[in-house]
Amino acid sequence: GTGEGIAATNLDTKLSILQKYQGGNENITWLQGQGASVGFGIDATKPEIDDYVPGIYDIIIFNFPHTDVDNMDRLYDSIESNKQLLLKFFKNITLKLKPEGEIHVTMKVGRPYSEWAVVQQACSNDE
Repeated sequence: GTGEGIAATNLDTKLSILQKYQGGNENITWLQGQGASVGFGIDATKPEIDDYVPGIYDIIIFNFPHTDVDNMDRLYDSIESNKQLLLKFFKNITLKLKPEGEIHVTMKVGRPYSEWAVVQQACSNDE
């Protein structure tokens, strides 16, 4: 396989990735070695994504989206902030998707993740 046509992005900076994830540098190097573009500090909820990730895609994958509001003492705030993240993502990212393209979102199962209402956030962009 080849990584051509793949744009792997992350909201974190490269330094943050290297500090957070063991093997992060190896993953980045492997992706780039396959021909994929790798971007850091990219917010997929903002229209400026086109400046960093040009093109239109067949498939867009968002691996476990979440905000930093994870404090169980503020569960309502956490749920609402993650719902807003998903809503903004779907609204913005559809501009980067081919007409017959697909968006895949990986999620954890159970509460509070089920309360983020991923399908409802995606469908609300049809209105």
